[in-house]
Amino acid sequence: MRWALAALVFAAGGAAAQEAAQGPDAQPAQVVQAKNSVTLFANLGYELNVSAFGAPISGLDRTGPAASVRVMIHPKFLLSFGWEVGYTRRYSVKQTGDSSIDATSSSYPVLLVLSMSPVRRLLVNVGLGPVFSTTSVTALGVEAKSYTGFRTGFMASAAYLLPVANRWDMGAELRFLRAEQFSDDLVSLQLSVAYRLSGK
Repeated sequence: MRWALAALVFAAGGAAAQEAAQGPDAQPAQVVQAKNSVTLFANLGYELNVSAFGAPISGLDRTGPAASVRVMIHPKFLLSFGWEVGYTRRYSVKQTGDSSIDATSSSYPVLLVLSMSPVRRLLVNVGLGPVFSTTSVTALGVEAKSYTGFRTGFMASAAYLLPVANRWDMGAELRFLRAEQFSDDLVSLQLSVAYRLSGK
């Protein structure tokens, strides 16, 4: 976590120095992070749980949908900040026969996000905050009580976006989410759409 934040701050300092060298009349190096603007991001894609499970589990599916909504504020300096809420399915288990089991475990991250654009159209994001996890199980036709808990989580992602219309940008985001509640490592590739609520 510390190295990720240090890298982001270091990159921000380098980008600021480059912007100063270009002069005040230079064009902005990014599209969605125009100064004095607010941008809404919506992401939707597919995730893979790359964690190591203790033992082989019959009927285990490590994949599932992933989605998030993020609001970012872009002040006059290069480092932007905002908040994100999301959803990802950690895994599901479906077994039939004598040991009929249908289980689904999902996570809901609520993150404070820092972002910057080291090169044109590329966004680098890191986030930290609670990740709420739920697990529901139906065994032999009987639904068990759902479990809910939360612990701190960490997110890092890189997105590449292209302008498609006035105030609109679209691209893809590759993301890593660490959910400490169950020591899960989740990797996802998501379609990303950005809309500038204010600013140029």
